Amino acid sequence: GQRYRYLSDRWNAAGLILKEICNPGAEACLKMDEQEMEQHYAVGPPWIVSWDQLRRAAPLWHVYVPRIRRQYKQLIAEMYAYSLAFASIDGPHALFDHFVVSYPNAPEGEQAWQWVDA
Repeated sequence: GQRYRYLSDRWNAAGLILKEICNPGAEACLKMDEQEMEQHYAVGPPWIVSWDQLRRAAPLWHVYVPRIRRQYKQLIAEMYAYSLAFASIDGPHALFDHFVVSYPNAPEGEQAWQWVDA
């Protein structure tokens, strides 16, 4: 999926208490840090996802949203819930920086503006 750098950029400031969010035994979720978020989980909606992974992650995503919202009221709380749900099932994402075109003033290299004909 498309990498959303602001998820990892804001990770530490969010100050989430993971033991209150992640299910017991979900080690990758419980150990999430800024670097792991940046490398594998700072993602927007997935382009391709296996049914098996989605089937296992969706119930966790549903449970994690209100847990995160109790700690973090920002709009991206739901995105963090998605990321932590996939971490809980050891489902890292392949992240790409060059397919989305949404914000003309995005830092160079973060979006696909170079592929758009003027």
